[in-house]
Amino acid sequence: MIRPGSTKATNNTDKYLQLKIKLRVDALDNKEKNVLDCFAGDSIIWSEVKKRVNFDFKRFTIDADSRFKTDYTGNALTYLKTNNIESYDVIDLDSWGSPIKYLEYIFNTKFKGVVICTFCSPVSLNPDKILAQISFGKIYENTNKKSILAKNIGSMFEQYLVSKGIKEYKGLLYKKRIYCSFIIK
Repeated sequence: MIRPGSTKATNNTDKYLQLKIKLRVDALDNKEKNVLDCFAGDSIIWSEVKKRVNFDFKRFTIDADSRFKTDYTGNALTYLKTNNIESYDVIDLDSWGSPIKYLEYIFNTKFKGVVICTFCSPVSLNPDKILAQISFGKIYENTNKKSILAKNIGSMFEQYLVSKGIKEYKGLLYKKRIYCSFIIK
């Protein structure tokens, strides 16, 4: 793993790579699906998924880094907000850091399908304001925000999903590492 901001930054550590691949294979559910990959990068994970399934699927790729060969170069949130995402069956939010601002938008659309999320960082994660407000309620407004550092982001993320009506997920929600998928119905 290389530090964020470098041209090779990734959260595809060997320890969790197989889980990330499995979440995507499972999301396809042995059917042709339309996938929106919001942080495509070098397409390492989806290239491996393609090797493991015996059917075709369509994948639209986005990355802010123009050095990657993607269908759209730019901000993924801008793309989500300016395009019809309801035509996709799977949205992959494997970002470096937090997917919350993307999820907030997706939950407020008519999208129905699988969302794959990664939430990790090599630094001591300070939760998003949205996560912190859900987890700590009114206490959050009157607390030193730095004191929230090093909390269990996995538990906070699970509370966030429940607040959005998601009762089931696959994958791992553990302290500062989240690799999961869930269905928005």
